Amino acid sequence: MAIKTHDPLDIDILSRPIAGQSLTDTPGSKPYEKPPQVTSPQQAFDVVVESLEEPSTTRTIINLLDAGISSETLASAVTLKMFSEGVFTPDVAEIIKPPLTAFITDIGIDG
Repeated sequence: MAIKTHDPLDIDILSRPIAGQSLTDTPGSKPYEKPPQVTSPQQAFDVVVESLEEPSTTRTIINLLDAGISSETLASAVTLKMFSEGVFTPDVAEIIKPPLTAFITDIGIDG
């Protein structure tokens, strides 16, 4: 059962963006609208692995796996984050997802 954390009457329905407002942003202002930093799937995988091998990140991954979050879900979250930061393109993200899932699984097994 969901617990209400706010009063529904306190919500201002007019404080939301209007339809199409995101289309008026300056083109190229988001990191993912610029050329990616990495274009090779091997380089992209290496960048992600390097970031995941930091001890604090590895510990967080182990805790999330222990909590029941799947390796595939974590791999999807990591690749989405890296794409949104402009590191690589969505097609490269999809290419590296299977080996990244295996790498995250290995972290869970070793941890």
